[in-house]
Amino acid sequence: MRFLLAAALLALTACKQPSQPVQADSSPASAPLTLLSKVKDIPAGISIQGKLLQALRWQDKGGDNLLLLSQAEGDFQPSKDGSDDVRDAHVYAAHYVLSAGKPRRLWLLQDGVEQCMFDVAAAFDPAATRVADLDGDGVMETILGYSQTCTSDVSPHSYKLILHAGKAKYGLRGTDRFGVTWRDADTGQLSGTPLLADCSRSSQQALLNSKKTAGFDELPLPGCYADEKDFAGAPPAFLPAMRQQWHKLMQQQDAEWRKSL
Repeated sequence: MRFLLAAALLALTACKQPSQPVQADSSPASAPLTLLSKVKDIPAGISIQGKLLQALRWQDKGGDNLLLLSQAEGDFQPSKDGSDDVRDAHVYAAHYVLSAGKPRRLWLLQDGVEQCMFDVAAAFDPAATRVADLDGDGVMETILGYSQTCTSDVSPHSYKLILHAGKAKYGLRGTDRFGVTWRDADTGQLSGTPLLADCSRSSQQALLNSKKTAGFDELPLPGCYADEKDFAGAPPAFLPAMRQQWHKLMQQQDAEWRKSL
């Protein structure tokens, strides 16, 4: 029964997509975005892997820009050793600079789960996408988030929040809030690991030591990331913006999961 519940919830999560791409930032340092919702609207010379999820176009000091997010999930196939049927799931993102009808790819992101015999998912979080000039140099940075899982139960997914500044890449990597809270069948009360507003290692360790983590005994705890090492040499504005975006998304996820119970 638990496996069937997990499968149903994973399918619901994977299919839950907005009717159109999301402009996640409205600050003065944001570029006006054109939202392209159909493959036919994508400029010639650009190929898309999988199913298009978001396409955002904007202009800044660096030129005419296009951000594409797509994802793909395969059918069950025999595993490499032939012992089980397995599936793959992938996410793809690419940033193009358009010039005189000739798109130039600035960077490409490919990630996913392969050879999974359980419930598999790799999906972008449309609410995570943000395009903004965080460091004030006239060129927009992009932020995107996505989750991945291969599991047979209801448990948190791995979650990555990635910032690109030109070809430079910075990330926060941890776990989301999927399946962290549950409702007691007898009392109707909600229980589960609390959501931290501070993902520093000391705060996570303090919660772990309190024995209020409901079976989670390793860092990062659900709703937190492992570390901030990527930002050691980053422009000062990047890490605060990423922390804020991470916690905003985890709060939304936590609220949505609790509402579904």
